[in-house]
Amino acid sequence: MTTSNHILFDTNILVYNQDAESEFYKKASALHDQVFNNELNAAVSLQNFTEFISVITNKNRIPNPLTVNEARAEVEKYIESQAYEIIFPTIDTAQVFLKLLKKYGSKNNKHIFDIFLVATMISNNISKILTANYKDFETFEEIEVLSL
Repeated sequence: MTTSNHILFDTNILVYNQDAESEFYKKASALHDQVFNNELNAAVSLQNFTEFISVITNKNRIPNPLTVNEARAEVEKYIESQAYEIIFPTIDTAQVFLKLLKKYGSKNNKHIFDIFLVATMISNNISKILTANYKDFETFEEIEVLSL
């Protein structure tokens, strides 16, 4: 099995690229520009898009939230640009998810989504994730975690 040279951008990277108030905005924006300039191979999953819309439209999580229509338009930009590889769960994702769940368990429901994201990465041959939340992924031996 060949491993992709793409780096999966965690949802927080997508959010910080939109949130100019964030301390991570400049870094996230610069990385986003590198992807659009074909200087960096990046991927996002369908799960990242659903999480992005949930977070970026939530006034309790973002100082200046987007409307659902604005968030949808941002997701459409990702899809239409083809700069990012868009990955989806595959036929193997469920089995990988169950193996990871057995290996790592879950301390809370939020961790379930991280396990599923890692399963989606593995079933798409992506071994690196870029995140501002290193601790969410540090226990996974199957992937390399890069900090924003």
